[in-house]
Amino acid sequence: MRTAFAALVALVLLAGCQGILGERLVDDPAEPAYPDDADTVSVEYRNGLCDGNCPAFSVEICGNGTVFYTGFANVNATGLHRYSVPQSNATAILNASYRADFFALNESYPAQADGASSQWTRVTVGNESHSVTDHGSAWGTAPERLGEFQSTLLERAAVGPLIRGGDGDIDDERYDELEARRPFCR
Repeated sequence: MRTAFAALVALVLLAGCQGILGERLVDDPAEPAYPDDADTVSVEYRNGLCDGNCPAFSVEICGNGTVFYTGFANVNATGLHRYSVPQSNATAILNASYRADFFALNESYPAQADGASSQWTRVTVGNESHSVTDHGSAWGTAPERLGEFQSTLLERAAVGPLIRGGDGDIDDERYDELEARRPFCR
């Protein structure tokens, strides 16, 4: 009888552990399932000018892997450029936003230094959208996880060669014209 009771307790404990482990694997909030309709997903990022030679550009990544890049100043490629990355890159960007708990971030983080560039980021999934502005870039008050997410976004959107090493002034009229077209994915 004692052995049967011990076996029953062990089975209950193991079943409970299996349920907990299974729940973590299936319902981990850091890695939710990608939406069935990739057209409902877009991630946008804008890097503003600073007192130095900061690159001014914007990029929008659609859920299907289409990328719209617009270079404004201090970049290698100016104007509007459309290209594609693998859809797995778009999935990785969305998953990075979940790991950063992007939808729980404040909408704005103040600068702690004058003249720093601002970064604006928006994630849209279906009817839900959230945007965050970091007014201070490296000197701002935004949590580190926002910067990590933005780094993943820029890497997976493959914008590095488009922004590195450029120089020049921004054309305000052209900037307004290109920005008026946003968002591109929807």
